[in-house]
Amino acid sequence: MAKIESFLTEEFLMELFSMNKEQIGVLRNQRNFPYVKLSQRKRVYYEDNLSQWLLNNRVNVPKTGDET
Repeated sequence: MAKIESFLTEEFLMELFSMNKEQIGVLRNQRNFPYVKLSQRKRVYYEDNLSQWLLNNRVNVPKTGDET
């Protein structure tokens, strides 16, 4: 079971990612960014779900000189 400290606020994510509320909304609506809707305007984000989402959406850029 998830602990309450495993949830992050939208305000925390905006600061962490240097994004505004609208940009976080685009992630939710267009990129399936996982969240928990507490009310019409209040959302929280489960840390483990965000970590998995970030790993799944990671872009690996080859190093200079690497042949792929």
